[in-house]
Amino acid sequence: MEMEISIFVGNVLWAFVILGVAHLVSILIFKKYKQLISVIHTLLLLILTHYIIIAQRDYIFDEYPTVAYLTIAFALLGYYIFFRDLNSFIKTKKSEREATAKDI
Repeated sequence: MEMEISIFVGNVLWAFVILGVAHLVSILIFKKYKQLISVIHTLLLLILTHYIIIAQRDYIFDEYPTVAYLTIAFALLGYYIFFRDLNSFIKTKKSEREATAKDI
């Protein structure tokens, strides 16, 4: 069981690293879409956090209940950040659309 957990943790850490590098590279390449990339990055982090909770729920809640509840708190904080960023993105696009309509 310990070997399985260590392999799982290693894979999750690699996923976080790949996600972070992809986020940085995409922001550098697509500077125009920086806000949209940030929203997508936050959504992918939420999905990865939920995967951790779902895949290892029995082991985490039995062995490390404090970590499990902190992970759930992190997911809830992630929802707040995601919806805040999404709302900001929608408002920005709406104001840009109104500004272009006003110019025409």
